Amino acid sequence: MKKHLCVLLSLVLLFGLAACGDDAPQTETPSESDVSPTALVSVDAGDGFSLGLRADGTVLFAGAGVAGVDEAARWTGIAAIAAGGTHAVGVKTDGTVLAAGNNGAGQCEVSSWTDVLSAAAGGSHTLGVKADGTVLAAGDNSYLQADVSGWTDIAAVSAGEFHSVGLKKDGAAVAVGFNGDGRCDVSDWTGLSAVAAGGYQDWKDVTAVAAGRMFTVGLKKDGTVLLTGAEGSPDVSGWTDVVAIAAGQTHVLGLKADGTVLAAGENAAGECDVGGWKIEK
Repeated sequence: MKKHLCVLLSLVLLFGLAACGDDAPQTETPSESDVSPTALVSVDAGDGFSLGLRADGTVLFAGAGVAGVDEAARWTGIAAIAAGGTHAVGVKTDGTVLAAGNNGAGQCEVSSWTDVLSAAAGGSHTLGVKADGTVLAAGDNSYLQADVSGWTDIAAVSAGEFHSVGLKKDGAAVAVGFNGDGRCDVSDWTGLSAVAAGGYQDWKDVTAVAAGRMFTVGLKKDGTVLLTGAEGSPDVSGWTDVVAIAAGQTHVLGLKADGTVLAAGENAAGECDVGGWKIEK
């Protein structure tokens, strides 16, 4: 996955779409009655595809990805989305969960889940946060990345390629899975507001991060975007007024303050063809 993408202190700040912190550029939140049913409310990036969630609970899809992942474009009644390496997840307004795409490790076997508030999609596993603060998991557990049955009081989760990170309601972090380079050594972290499964860069004034296959991207307080990684990584050097970011395996999405969506990186499957997407204020 992202699936994002072992980057950023092995995590830090958010899952899927990395949302801005309190000091980041903000946009006014419209009242529900002011939001157009077709207005875009969130985006996320997978391996070769992009997802967009509309206010009416329908889903936009760009790219290709693996066979079947574009089924997400036919979903309705969706409250939250997550894009994994080769699968897509949608949390419905009634707390049930849908998944489409590669199910080779059972990562799409979520049809029995209920009372779920949010989800995260990893390389080959899926996590779901229930209303009672416990966490569900499906899919690959070869590195114990799905070993979350003992987690409690969880507010949010992020799923990496082979590890998972959870944000507790008291601001502490928990992690399970592959611990190469110490990416799961978060037991002493406190006061967090969001988490993301990725790696580490010594950046300043960063409010959100996301990780791709060979790069890490960070959103600064001033709305500009940083990126470090292998040669050929997406070019985000000219981006400004960005309030949220998401990273797929080889491409990056950026949500601007005016509601428009930027994209950079690999576009072989059309995953960057989001020029018409906009979150209406």
